[in-house]
Amino acid sequence: MRLKLILSAVLVVLLGVVLHIATVRGLPGNMGDTTKLGSLIREASPFESSHERAPYAEMIAIKDNHTIQLTKDLANFGSPDIGFKGTKYFSFFPSGVSASILPGYLLGSRFNLGQVSAYLTMGLFTTIAMLFIFLICRDVFELPLWAAIIAPLTYAFGTTAWSYSVTIYQHAPAAALAMASFYSVWRYRQKGRKQFVWAAAVWFIYGISLFFDYPNALLLLPFMVYFLISSLSVSMVKRRKKVLRISMNSAILRAMPVFIALILYHGYHNAHFLGGWKQIGNNLQRYTVKTAEQIRQEKVDAKKRLERENATKRELAEKAGGGITKALSEDKVPVNAQILLVGVDKGLFLFSPIMLLALLGIITLRKKPIVEKSILLAFIIANVFVYSSFGDPYGGWAYGPRYLIPSMAGFSIFIAIGLTQPKLQILRKLTFVILFGVSSAIALAGALTTNLVPPKVEADFLKLKYYNFTHAFDLLHKNVSTSFVYNQYFASRISLMQYAEAIWMTLYVLVVAVVFIVPLMSRETPVKEANK
Repeated sequence: MRLKLILSAVLVVLLGVVLHIATVRGLPGNMGDTTKLGSLIREASPFESSHERAPYAEMIAIKDNHTIQLTKDLANFGSPDIGFKGTKYFSFFPSGVSASILPGYLLGSRFNLGQVSAYLTMGLFTTIAMLFIFLICRDVFELPLWAAIIAPLTYAFGTTAWSYSVTIYQHAPAAALAMASFYSVWRYRQKGRKQFVWAAAVWFIYGISLFFDYPNALLLLPFMVYFLISSLSVSMVKRRKKVLRISMNSAILRAMPVFIALILYHGYHNAHFLGGWKQIGNNLQRYTVKTAEQIRQEKVDAKKRLERENATKRELAEKAGGGITKALSEDKVPVNAQILLVGVDKGLFLFSPIMLLALLGIITLRKKPIVEKSILLAFIIANVFVYSSFGDPYGGWAYGPRYLIPSMAGFSIFIAIGLTQPKLQILRKLTFVILFGVSSAIALAGALTTNLVPPKVEADFLKLKYYNFTHAFDLLHKNVSTSFVYNQYFASRISLMQYAEAIWMTLYVLVVAVVFIVPLMSRETPVKEANK
């Protein structure tokens, strides 16, 4: 049984690596020459979005100059997701993504594939998330192997997480850290010999998550509550009368210095580079080439100069005084949640209809393990709430609800739980394979083409014909691809549609086999989850 578990985990990891290599975005070359990068700012390019360019520019700065401060050329390349303070330029985003892609870049640069290898780092993060999802399904919820394999495949290749695992965005690391946090707390809860190690892992994950995206502090909060609950024990002590005694496991406190050290370093990092321990990149004034030109050529009359200065002061005051509370507004939640979940622009259930089946698992909340299911659901709700509070729930021009990628990982676990319930299981499985076929096709179309998809309101204003995943399918038919492997090795032999069909069919046949054939070959006893 142990060998079967190991082989299944290896299968999950191999599928993650192979499919992300097949779809990773990139071009041959190391792409470190700032004078040439500007020509790659276009749709269906590895640098089509400033969300990719800004972290990549920071990575180049770290590699070449050992600093996160950008040169003028790198700032121009990363704009408009660049902030400036005086004559210094910085990426809007925390440095975790830039630092994490640097080892891949250095390794790939030996083979003239620096940019491709850097982008593959995000695929590795998703593969790590897949592994933890597998372990959560198997160890925490005690699901059969076939269901434990289906969950990570659903997350990675049945949702638009695929599109953001082949390029540079913070969402793949966020999902990986979330799943690692949940599993680490559960292992800590088991009170084994390595309890302190798991406690340290929980604190480390929470601290390091801030280096990738600041909202992670709120997203992972349900797991930290789970961590605290798991550290408390309640008992009745009989003295003169019964007294309720609450005690705390010391491991949670003994491991806390790991988190404190990371937070102190984060403050030092901000103070050293940005001028203050509370200062963050996206609180700086936004830099654009136009803004720089205006600043250099500021030969205007006093009235216009005063207007510009006042506007700058207002912008800085709003950012400095608002912070995360400025970004969050609960009155936006109802409308923005609808946009994120069912909207025709970015709706989760439109781009990934397979996620609807998570309801089959969520309704089992009344069955054990109740605490773990409740915490996982709380994590999903926190993700939806936080980003529904944002002024821009669309995430800019994005392929699907990119903000909800961490939730997609949680939903995938609930899907696996729902599929193992004995009632109408054949119908559940048939519905799953149908919806997975549709969802994976939509996910693959985006992964092979572009993430730059406008919201409907902007598409209408710009008189664009396509705005949701139909835009990706249009590019697919036009043979417009960002895939390094396709463009480098297959473009002269087959069409992009044929390449997509080959990947999709291989994945789909594998999933159908796991759902229907593997259970027949397995000698496992009925899953405990289904009988609780």
